[in-house]
Amino acid sequence: MANTIHALGETYRKVTSMAIKAGQTFKPGMLVEEESDGVLIVHATPGGMAHRQVVVEDALRGKTLNDAATAGELANTIIEAPGNRSQVLLEAGTNYAFGAELQSAGDGTFEAQAASGVTLCELKEACDLSDSDAVDTLALVQWY
Repeated sequence: MANTIHALGETYRKVTSMAIKAGQTFKPGMLVEEESDGVLIVHATPGGMAHRQVVVEDALRGKTLNDAATAGELANTIIEAPGNRSQVLLEAGTNYAFGAELQSAGDGTFEAQAASGVTLCELKEACDLSDSDAVDTLALVQWY
């Protein structure tokens, strides 16, 4: 697995640092959106449309893929272009097959596509997170 969230392609919008809303915690690979007051929140609409804006690692501050950011800190994000590949945070509890279409789970993670949801990306590796002790995990996707 790569040591960065962005894996392949040109980002649509380069890295930006934005404030995190009070009470929220972000992990690299989470899907986020900007509120009207300019702060970031997790994408909170399960199956909803999103701008492909994901949290990336903050390497300039010595943080890795395993380091979360909380309110009072800045989160680095990019907006991925269609066709790009990056790692996203998959929701635990499912056995994901290679090629599975993914949507927002409504908590910053991604889940398997539901009939009425908006497909955001396609999984480029199989990932079995169905065990009861499984945790949300980074996995490689290609963006639509």
